[in-house]
Amino acid sequence: MEKGRYQRLFDKIKKEAITVDYSPAEKELPVGTSKFGGKPYLPKDFVWPYYEETDFEGINKNRPLSFIAQINLEEIAGYDKDNQLPHSGMLYFFYELCTMKWGFDPKDKGCARVFFVDTDRDLHTAAFPEDMEEYCILPEFKMQFSNKTDLPYYEEISEYVTDLEWD
Repeated sequence: MEKGRYQRLFDKIKKEAITVDYSPAEKELPVGTSKFGGKPYLPKDFVWPYYEETDFEGINKNRPLSFIAQINLEEIAGYDKDNQLPHSGMLYFFYELCTMKWGFDPKDKGCARVFFVDTDRDLHTAAFPEDMEEYCILPEFKMQFSNKTDLPYYEEISEYVTDLEWD
């Protein structure tokens, strides 16, 4: 396959990815800011998600999911070159850190949750549930966004070109 053909193929299948870099939050971040860890900024009526599962010690318990991150979609709208996301609202990511289920098994449903909330709602700094283990609370990091061009894996590229060699 000649070099120009690869370039045309790559131009056709490339996507603009949004990358995230993290750095410790040196002071409290403004309400509504994208961040990793810390206390989430949630609507007052938000119900903290829980997950019931047996942990590694054989204890079955309904545990609060750990807050992982929140992304303010207005902050990343300029980086969404392929226009794949809403340009307003907040995405919240929660995960059960005690059992750390992968989610491959259907019985793991609920061990990870993503919520979308319209940012027109009043947000406040939420308290962690009283029954949350201290080690399940993540430190707060601020997020910085940027773009990078991304290509599919070799196996996916080979779907477009049948005479492609690994080298």
